[in-house]
Amino acid sequence: MALVAAFSVRRGRKKDLVKAVDTYCRKVGHPFLLTPEVSVELMRKLGAMDFKEFHPERVLIVEDEDYAIQLLLNHFHIEQNCLVLTADKRPTSSFQYFKLRQKSDNPLSVYVFHDASQNSSRLVNRLEEDWEWGLNPEQLVDLGIDPGNLTHCASGTWYNPVNHDVESHRKSSRFIQKKIDTGWRFPVDGLPVRKTQTALGYCMQNNCLFMSMAMLAAMPMLFGNPQRPQTESSVSSGSDDFDDFG
Repeated sequence: MALVAAFSVRRGRKKDLVKAVDTYCRKVGHPFLLTPEVSVELMRKLGAMDFKEFHPERVLIVEDEDYAIQLLLNHFHIEQNCLVLTADKRPTSSFQYFKLRQKSDNPLSVYVFHDASQNSSRLVNRLEEDWEWGLNPEQLVDLGIDPGNLTHCASGTWYNPVNHDVESHRKSSRFIQKKIDTGWRFPVDGLPVRKTQTALGYCMQNNCLFMSMAMLAAMPMLFGNPQRPQTESSVSSGSDDFDDFG
């Protein structure tokens, strides 16, 4: 909080604040801070999953290790009965189990969830071209955020991977397109954790894009909306209280 106050007074750039907070956290430390070293250890522990009593029905492939760890620590894999893997095939034991299942008579349904960015939109193609995954394009479902759907998002943060600058999200289609065209990312792990995981589970079960109109129309059912029950008209257009996500 002291760093934020100092930043506000001095009117420094946001990336300077990010650097200051990162430096502070690395020096002081915190049990829940996902530093690269902590991530490696967590991934190692999470990779020691016993598949004798866990029989997943599907697999969710995500872009980043940090987000995979977040899902696993919040028991998303148990709630949705699915494997969670990163695009670079971790946790290793889960990836080996995935390959065995795909060769069996009971293969897993495959879903991909990713950020909104130029690079992220090509993730599915990269997975299809990697022979180690052995993915059938007809069975692979892309749930990732389409930049066009970000006009339905009420909050979030954009990140520039080149200069590490950050900027608050705006629902303007012109603003969104400019961010995409200039190489910025809208990271999925910047959204509310529990809300995102509930909605993501719905998208997996119904094969719909995250933040699509189909997902938004289901939000009264997922999160409760006593003022307006879900009717045929609300399913087609989304309810007044749930036309945004964030």
